[in-house]
Amino acid sequence: MEKQRKYELTKEDLETLIFLAANRICDQKKTSEEKEIEICGYAAEITRELIDHLTGENPFDQDQMELADAVLHKSTTIIIGIQR
Repeated sequence: MEKQRKYELTKEDLETLIFLAANRICDQKKTSEEKEIEICGYAAEITRELIDHLTGENPFDQDQMELADAVLHKSTTIIIGIQR
């Protein structure tokens, strides 16, 4: 497994990188200008949520963090409310 890297980024770095990533994806998908404005608005909201979590101002729920980690990064099977 690849060694995890740690990065030191400022709030401004995060804002810039997330905006540029959203803008690049819009360009690649040939998104309309109207839709691009909407998507970049969402990117700004995501950036605020991320920064608020990282600063401790409004952290994400720990249970949600663990669930997201399991879904995104681990080969764990999660069974949620399966009805027969």
